[in-house]
This record gives sequence, structure tokens and C-alpha cells, in this order.
Amino acid sequence: MITHIVSDMGGVLIEIQWQDRVEKLLNRPLPIDELHHLWVNARSTVEFETGVTSFDEFTMAFLKEFELDLSPDTLLAGVFSHRASSPAPM
Repeated sequence: MITHIVSDMGGVLIEIQWQDRVEKLLNRPLPIDELHHLWVNARSTVEFETGVTSFDEFTMAFLKEFELDLSPDTLLAGVFSHRASSPAPM
């Protein structure tokens, strides 16, 4: 019988290492605290993470919000399609 389900979106149990991919996408260096601020305050992110929009709607809104001249497939391949590479450092 399953009694618990553990979710980790990165940085807790596993290391996703997405900072460098986002920096390349936005074409500028971003300290992790600024990246975190952008992510948690982006309307596209908030609406997706609260279930207001689908993932497809999120990608389109994210591209528009950050004025990125990319296709949704390029965004997905560049940032969101990578697998976790290792356990998070303790």
C-alpha cells in the first residue's frame, strides 16, 4: 500500500542544473537569486503552477512575457526537457 508520494521539482533531492540553460535562453548571466525572483514572479509561471493554464499555454505565455523569439519546441528542448543529472549536494 502506498502511504506517501514525494515530489521534488529540483534542488532538494535532485539537482536539475537549469540555471545555465535559462541564462543562455535569456542571453544574459543571472545570479540564482535573480533567477528565482524572475521565476516566482512571472505571471506565466504563477498561472501554470496554480493550474490556471496548461503546459502548452504556459510555454506560449512564457515566450511572450520574456519577449523570446523562439518556438515552443525550442523552449522545451532548451530548458524543460533535460533530466536530472545527480543527487542534490548535501
